[in-house]
Amino acid sequence: MLPIIHEEACELRDLATRLDALSPEEIGDFYTRRQALNTLWRDFCQQTDKAIIEIITERRQDVPIQSAMGVRRLYVSPEKKYVCEQPTATLSALMVATGGDIEAVAGSLSSGAFKVGACRKHLGDDFDRHFTMTLTPDLKEGAGLKKVLKVTKEGEDE
Repeated sequence: MLPIIHEEACELRDLATRLDALSPEEIGDFYTRRQALNTLWRDFCQQTDKAIIEIITERRQDVPIQSAMGVRRLYVSPEKKYVCEQPTATLSALMVATGGDIEAVAGSLSSGAFKVGACRKHLGDDFDRHFTMTLTPDLKEGAGLKKVLKVTKEGEDE
């Protein structure tokens, strides 16, 4: 699998240096190939990471690796993920624990704690005072543009 990934990556890297010379169809082909390579690589990494975790766990031995920062090690460590099960109860408990200090409660929220659509609905015209929007170019996929045909009856003016 690695030779295939390497060969395709090299070919795409060469194409990427001259994207501005490609036709729209060639850019589309490049993008599709890049997405397929990305999926293939991501799947490969997930599979091999899983295998490495199993081996390190089974052997109970770290694996030395060379990096730009010198000799480092691969080891297995649990990753903790917390999910708030009951946001309403948590908010209520925070209000009690902080004595109603809204600043302290706000300091307990993550940066994206508010649902934009729900806040827009509740805040109405006041929404723009609390939220800012930034526009950045983002490459998206979607259906092609629809072509509208105008049909006229014979003998009628447009």
